[in-house]
Amino acid sequence: MSKKQHLNILIARLAQKIAILYPNNCADEEDYIQAGHLKLAEINMDEHEKRDFRAYAIVAIARAMRESALEAISSVSAPRRIKKLIHRIDLLLSMGKTEQEICNELRIDRRTLINLKSLINTKSWHRLFNEPMYDSEPFSVIDDLLSSCYLAEKDKNFIRAKLEDDMDSLELTRKQRWLQAKSLRPKLVWSGYGI
Repeated sequence: MSKKQHLNILIARLAQKIAILYPNNCADEEDYIQAGHLKLAEINMDEHEKRDFRAYAIVAIARAMRESALEAISSVSAPRRIKKLIHRIDLLLSMGKTEQEICNELRIDRRTLINLKSLINTKSWHRLFNEPMYDSEPFSVIDDLLSSCYLAEKDKNFIRAKLEDDMDSLELTRKQRWLQAKSLRPKLVWSGYGI
């Protein structure tokens, strides 16, 4: 097997690992493969200057792919350290850590955590603003919203009742309705549907 074939296989495997470690809807395995090949082309010019080019190439390619993944984590322009923090929060959430445990571990306050969590879930925005593929199922904003992991069952019932203009079925006082609507706002932001 030639050196070029070996590096192509290595780039494909690294891209698979990066796609698993940094899941998001803004970049995928193909994007990471492209970033790897671009880095390889960039460092190929200096091949004769490096003693162990293969080892250097592996590290440089992996670093380029990781940077590409970090850039795609958030849909906003944010400093690299913020994107790394967002990634750590996402990992801790997927491990089932509570918000308080995350705040303690990362040494941030609850308000900062809420602001950073709103940048994590770009999946809903991605699906909302991009047309579905012809092979995919029809996209429903309501179904997507109601499938959000940030909404409790009472939140979903409140939204359904509001959409069906059947708020009386909830038997809530006016103040309870207001409080329920107020508590929904950050959850809608986290789900990608807030203002």
